[in-house]
Amino acid sequence: MVVEYMPLPESRAFREGLAISVNLSKDADYCAIAEQFMEIANRFLDDARKCNLASIRVSLVEFGA
Repeated sequence: MVVEYMPLPESRAFREGLAISVNLSKDADYCAIAEQFMEIANRFLDDARKCNLASIRVSLVEFGA
């Protein structure tokens, strides 16, 4: 038995889940979803630019090194 699935861009369930994952309504279109991802990425980059990386201390022991 062969089960075929719709390509991701044509899947309503995928689009709805993607929209919900970025706090949009489930009927948001792909353009709105892409814009929301860009906003999230921009906020992340703004926060990273403000961060003083020299003050961050990381122990490699935590990572098994």
